[in-house]
Order: sequence, then C-alpha cells, then structure tokens
Amino acid sequence: MKSEEREEWSRAFEREKESQKRMQTWELINPEEVPKGKRIIDSSWVCKTKTGESGEILSRKARLVARGDRQQEGIDYHETFAPTLRSETLRYQIAYSFEHNLTILHLDVETAFLNGDLEEDIYMRLPEGYPERREKIARLKKSLYGLKQAPRCWNKKLLSKMLELNFKQSNVDPCVFMRVSKDGQKSIVSIFVDDLIISAEEAEAKKVREMLMREFKMRDLGNLSWILGIRVERSKEKIELSQQAYINTILEKFGMENSKPTSTPLPFKWDNDITDATAPFENIKLYQQIVGSLIYLSNKTRPDIAFAVGILARTMSCPS
Repeated sequence: MKSEEREEWSRAFEREKESQKRMQTWELINPEEVPKGKRIIDSSWVCKTKTGESGEILSRKARLVARGDRQQEGIDYHETFAPTLRSETLRYQIAYSFEHNLTILHLDVETAFLNGDLEEDIYMRLPEGYPERREKIARLKKSLYGLKQAPRCWNKKLLSKMLELNFKQSNVDPCVFMRVSKDGQKSIVSIFVDDLIISAEEAEAKKVREMLMREFKMRDLGNLSWILGIRVERSKEKIELSQQAYINTILEKFGMENSKPTSTPLPFKWDNDITDATAPFENIKLYQQIVGSLIYLSNKTRPDIAFAVGILARTMSCPS
C-alpha cells in the first residue's frame, strides 16, 4: 500500500476483519465441497473516507464487499426490497419531539448488514488479505455488503427484534416503531438503514437506547444533531434543519460558488425578449444532474424552492 495514510487504512482493514470474525459471517470449506454447478462469486475491498459537515476526516472505513453483480436471480437471491424512512416522517418526528419536549437520541449500528441471516446458499472467494483465500472457499452464513438481498436480510432481522421488544410497527411508514412501557411511557424509534432515532421522555429514551444496544453493536451518537447530511439545531425556542454542507457541495460541483444570491429563485413571468430562450440546452445530462440535486434539497429541508424546481423539472428530457 503506497498511500501516506497506509497505517490508518491498515487499521481499517483489521477492524473489518475483526467484525467478520465476531459475526461469524462465513465458514471455510474446501473447493470440492461446493455443489456441482453452483456459482462462486468474487469479493473485493471498498475503502471510504468518512467526513464531517465541514469536510474534516472522521474515520477511514474498509468494507469487504461481495460481488452481488455476479449473483443469479432465483438461485442466489429472491426478494430484495427493504423500506427506508420517508423524509416527511423524519421531519414529523423531529417536530413532534420538539412540540412535546421529548429527548431525541441517535444510534448507529456498526456493520449492520452482517447481522442479517441468509436463506440462500452462497459461496464466495475471499479477497486479498486473507492467506487462506487460495485454498478455501467461504460459505456465507450471514448477509454481506454487496449482496442483492443484504438490505432485506438486515431489515427482517431488525424488524423481528423490534417486535420482540414489544414495539409496534406503523401502518403508515414501516420504518417507524412505537412502544408504550408498563408505566405508560411512550417512545418512537425511526430507522433509516443503520441509523436509529429515538424520541421519548429523557429517562425512557435512555432506557430504550440501552435496550437496543444490548441487541446490536452500536455507536451512541448522543442527542440528534446530524443525520443523512442534515444538521439539526435545537434551542428552547425552536428547532432548525439545514443542509448547508450539501448546498456548498452542489454549488462547487456546478461552478456556482461565486454566484450572487437572490431572494426570488424564479421569476413569475418569463422575459419574452430573450431571443435564445428556445435554444436547446447544450449538456442535457448536466441539466438533469442540477435539477436532480435541487429536487433532493427541496424534498429534505428547502420546500421554499419546490415551485421553482418543479418548473425546471418539466423539461428534463429537452431543456432550453
């Protein structure tokens, strides 16, 4: 490894190996034990630098990822769907918690997908870094990042645990769970893949946190302040959601960081004197990327630009 951060990356690889060992993700078998005609999928390492809101480096992550693109539908996997938390639900939970003066805690499940149980028999070659990779084949016992069914396996595992803990699943959003304790304390837990948001009275919120951390290996991120690229700032008077980091990123990406701001994102009347108003936009893909980024922003925290973005989105296939 030639990287200047090779020591940090080496530690990231070792952490991932330790997670695989702790979770007993696979068992090693001899190649001749693989059923005849059964496909053996490859695997690889994926490295990522996790950064904070201001771009500071938080950690180095290494993931052992299965080559899900080599899986065969109907043989290596069947169902793949797993729900994710709606943006409206997250905003409602935050607003409801503030209105009722509830504590909002944030938990992050470590290597969440490794908790899922596989229903299919999948065989995999280990990547570089495992000395036994040339003599042995891994028969997966747990779901693994990269597998088509991995998100669904994790969601099923988490759902079963939440029901065991006497939580009831919402009929409106399947990623929301509610519970009333024996002493009448209410709690809400919303889930976005491996992020868990707990809303309850302070004592009850801590109790639920401890309960969940006994079931899965998690990081306690304290009071909710940053989730899915959204900054959550709370005071006695108000609670605010913002995506300043994301806005700065898309401004830089599309060369608009030095542009002048305006209070009206789109005029109510088009200027008919502009002679090239019907000229086709040269780079349609670029236009689509810009509008797509703005759609994401308007859906999350900036409903004030929704009308303007909606107008622009009408001409995605043939902008002028």
